[in-house]
Amino acid sequence: MQLKQGVFFLLFSVLCHFVASASYIGMHTSNYTYSHTFKKELVDTLIVTNDTAICIGQSIPLIALPAFSYVWLPNIGLSDSTIPNPIATPTSTTKYQLKTESIGTNLAVNPDFSAGNTGFTSQYTYSLTGIPEGVYFVGPNSYPWHTFLNAHTDHTTGTGNMLLVNGDSVFNKIIWQQNIAVMPNTKYFFSVWLQSIHPDNPAELQFSINGNQIGNIFNANSVEGVWQQFYTTWQSGSATNASISVINKDTIRKGNDFALDDIVFAPLIITNDSVLITVINKPVLTITTDTAICTGISLQLQANGASNYVWQANSYLSSTTIANPIAQPLLNTSFIVTGYNLPNCFSSDTVAVQLLPNPVFSITGNSGFCSGDSTTLQVVGTAGIYAWQQNASLSNTTIANPIAKPTITTQYNVTVTDTNNCSTTDSVVVIVNQPPSLVLTKDNDINCVKGVTTLHASGGSKYFWYPTQTLQFPATANPIATPSVTTMYHVKSYSAQGCYGEDSILVTVSNAASDIGYQMPSAFTPNGDGINDCFGVKKWGNTSQLQLDIYNRFGEHIFSGNNSNPCWNGTYKGIAQAPGTYVYQIVATTNCGAVYRKGTVVLIR
Repeated sequence: MQLKQGVFFLLFSVLCHFVASASYIGMHTSNYTYSHTFKKELVDTLIVTNDTAICIGQSIPLIALPAFSYVWLPNIGLSDSTIPNPIATPTSTTKYQLKTESIGTNLAVNPDFSAGNTGFTSQYTYSLTGIPEGVYFVGPNSYPWHTFLNAHTDHTTGTGNMLLVNGDSVFNKIIWQQNIAVMPNTKYFFSVWLQSIHPDNPAELQFSINGNQIGNIFNANSVEGVWQQFYTTWQSGSATNASISVINKDTIRKGNDFALDDIVFAPLIITNDSVLITVINKPVLTITTDTAICTGISLQLQANGASNYVWQANSYLSSTTIANPIAQPLLNTSFIVTGYNLPNCFSSDTVAVQLLPNPVFSITGNSGFCSGDSTTLQVVGTAGIYAWQQNASLSNTTIANPIAKPTITTQYNVTVTDTNNCSTTDSVVVIVNQPPSLVLTKDNDINCVKGVTTLHASGGSKYFWYPTQTLQFPATANPIATPSVTTMYHVKSYSAQGCYGEDSILVTVSNAASDIGYQMPSAFTPNGDGINDCFGVKKWGNTSQLQLDIYNRFGEHIFSGNNSNPCWNGTYKGIAQAPGTYVYQIVATTNCGAVYRKGTVVLIR
């Protein structure tokens, strides 16, 4: 007889389900406790563990359904090839085969004695009391069946029946026996649950089939009330009937009181299954070598050798879950990548990226000048290779200090590349100020009638006219010109930025007589309002020896003027003259010769 308390607990839980129709079984031995729920139906799949992959060097438990015995093949890489849940640590892909023996249908009749004293025979005497030795009883409690015993209940439910026995001293006496039809050449399983119901002299029992003792003698626990399971196996050979028995091996009369319950006699069924464990090697990573890049430049990292990749979370990466993310670090950074062939099969590596400084410089040069001027642009602060843009107005595009001569405001860009091949681009705007856009006009040309003209200039902020000999106010926008010959007047004007422009206008002098002649006003109003307050020669051009005389109606001579611009203000001897008609006479020498005019003018107040 073999005692396998750990494995057999699992086995007999299924068995008791068939016997007692209980879905929950609790069993106790002196050093083991187990509980589980099992389905009654037999299943084809023995191995719970699915085909799977592991990383080399890792382990995985192989889990099988409850069975009587287990044989795993090959046993290489297994912690134990004879248990239901060995730990597998294969070094290469392995298909593990499992062969099990499972307990079939219990053939024992009334195995839990729930039907009472029936279905079996015994060489012991059935007795309603536990005295004397050599008697048995089917009942739920050892007390009061035997008044000297403590109360103990059955194994199946705690409230059901069991076989109570006061052991005899007769050796090999049959305690329990049944005859069962069996299949030839079949392996059978035979088990019983046993407890002491008195602490003295625990029972010594043995299994017997067809009069042949099988297995080893087994003893009840010395602690009363502790159920233990004992079993053996039997090969039927050519037999078609089995007389199965539990026999007594104890010849001591004192004590030797015990109980039997949940007897099983069932065929062992052989079943096979397999599981494939694929062994995956750890990734052998190759990644971008440590490198240095210029500040502000991006770098594509590259990892190879794994199925999936995870880069350590980093805001400088375009993605953390691809093999080749774009990195654009802002400082020296080590990027860590982990390559996975399985969730637990990985390798890691690191690439260090160093940032090289970009050139730092400034650009000097005149930022503003007038069109037609030039300036020297100068890169200050670094040396390297220079590349200027807007080369059409530059003397050289590959030096640090080209001469710029733009005609309009222009932005010049320069890229400086240092010995690390790092580059910086900066720019300078050269403002080109344009000269004023001058517009010149004149009131009239000079003739016998119009001996003076006003020149007009616009578009600038300062003006300088020349020649100045026949000009009044030559430093203004509107000088008065009195040329005696046709003259080209030039003006130089400055803008607010100091840029100047120059233009000219021709004033033609003609001595041809005008159709209109030299005219005088017919009336004036000397009332002090600044408008038409004085009567005199206004626009006769160049005159010489001009004489203006005025007379009142009485022929009295009241005004005489002989300067270049004589004018009567309507008074005589400081007294305002009365409104009315006055006679004037003018004698003058002009560009057109001698001129004489006589007429009347009305003084209006």
